[in-house]
Parts: sequence; C-alpha cells; structure tokens
Amino acid sequence: MESNRGEANSTPPVKLGEKEKKSFAISLMDASIIVLIFTGLTYLLGMKFKDGYLGYYKVTDVMLGDVGMNYIIDSYTNILVLLMFWAFIYIFFLPFLSAAKRTRKALHLVISLFVLYAAITILCLVVFNKIVDEPYSTILIIISTIIMAYDVIDTLVKVQLHKGKFPWLKKTIESVVNKLNPGIWEAQLIIFDIKKNRYLKFLLLIPIIYFASLVFFHLGETEAQRRDEYLIIKYEEKVKDKKTGKEKVKEKDFVVITESKNNLLIAPVDLDEKAITPTYSIIEAKSKFNKLVKLEAMKFNGGLKIDPIKTK
Repeated sequence: MESNRGEANSTPPVKLGEKEKKSFAISLMDASIIVLIFTGLTYLLGMKFKDGYLGYYKVTDVMLGDVGMNYIIDSYTNILVLLMFWAFIYIFFLPFLSAAKRTRKALHLVISLFVLYAAITILCLVVFNKIVDEPYSTILIIISTIIMAYDVIDTLVKVQLHKGKFPWLKKTIESVVNKLNPGIWEAQLIIFDIKKNRYLKFLLLIPIIYFASLVFFHLGETEAQRRDEYLIIKYEEKVKDKKTGKEKVKEKDFVVITESKNNLLIAPVDLDEKAITPTYSIIEAKSKFNKLVKLEAMKFNGGLKIDPIKTK
C-alpha cells in the first residue's frame, strides 16, 4: 500500500524539471509583456503631455517625435500629486463611510457621492485648472436629498407592508422585482465573466488608457498655462532708418518655449503686454543666432498668454 501511494504521488524528475522550465518561461514572458506595455504606455502619456503643453502655445506636430524625460517626470509628478489628494480625501471620509455602511445603505451612497464630488473637484483644479461651478454642487445636494427621501419612504412602506397593510402594493412590488430579476442576473453574469476571463479584463484597459491620455493632455496644457518662468532672448539687430538712412540697433525679445536636444523653439514676446506672438522658429542652441544674444531668466506673474489678435 505504501509503495502504491508513493507511486501515485511521485512525479518523475524529468517531467518535474520540464514543468518548472515551462512555468519560468511563461512567467518571464508575462513579465516581458508587462514591461513592454508599461514602456509604451509611459511614452504615449509623456507624448500626450507634451502635445497638450505645446498645444497651449498653438504649436502642433512640432518637436513631438522626441519626448524628453522632463515631460515624463513632470506629467507623472502631477499625477502623484493628484493621487495624494485623492488618498487624503478617501482617508478623511473613510470613518464616515465605515459608519454609514453599518447603518444605512442610502447614507453610505450619499457620502460616496460627496467623496466622488471632492475627487472631481481636485481633478478639475489640478488637471483642467478650473473650479467646479456651483450648479454641480446644487445638483449633488438635490440627488442626495432624493436618495435620502427615497430611503425614508421605502422604510415606511416596508414597515406598513410588514404589518399586512396595502396588499395590492406588495403584489405590484413583487411583479416589478420579478421582471427586473432577469436583467440583474444578466448583469451579474457579465461582471462574473469579466472577473474570470483575463482577456476581457484587457478590454477595460481601452477606455482607461483613453481617459489617461485625455488627462495627461490637459495636464500638459495646464502646466503651460501655469508656467511663469521663461528664458528670454535679447536679440539685437541693425536696421536702417527709413527717414535718415542711418543704421540703428533694434532690440527684439524672444521667449524659449521648449528645447529638444540642441534645438530651441522660440517665439517673439511682448514683455509689457506679457503676450506671445505665435510665429515660431526653431534655432540651434549653438547657432550664429544664439551667439549674438544672451539668455535671461524672467518671471511673469500669471504666466504668459497667447496674443489672440496675432493668432488670426
């Protein structure tokens, strides 16, 4: 009997080694795929951030081929700040959520809506540089009032039905529930299939990646809008006076929008109006043009705006 048990439970060393090799190869392949996907996603989101950043200056399809590490770092830093705010909001509301979950579902739902509202407020402020308008808070209060009123009415109706009153209402509720059951079961089966099948889980990544791309694009646009420190090029050129015919030195100011390797993307800027004229040039950092000028760091309160008159 002991020998039979040993034979039944034992696996040949050769087959065991093959299984270990296969499992190691599969895990290594999965890890390689994850690294590849993460690398591609990082580059994509960094490019969307740079696209949004340059889009604020009305620049399209210029210098997007090279996504600098600074754009990737800036974009992910903003996301970390956003996640930090969300974590703070969740931790702050966690005791209320836990207490509400033990008492009433309606109260738990209302507090969850307030958590969602706070998260959306932070999202709009950090990503879109906008404050949520008052109508949204009014809508939230109305929805919360309806939920709580429904909960109170539902509780009163259940108490009366438990006492045997309103038999017609009880039959109506049972018929409605019976009609809704097939749809509820169908939704539960879909959710179960998504949880069970890992390929279906990847389908959920499509809207998530799209939303992340949208967020990173607006993050870049917001970053450019909030930027208040620029490198200014003081360029002096000799021009002839039309009246006297004599040469005089005329100074032009250019702002450095971004740099890529040895290239600078510059545009004329009015320092008094704090406005950029969207006529851009790409120069080499070591070009003849750059030797005639000096770079000066300047800070603009409120940042620089794009001149709307000269964009037409």
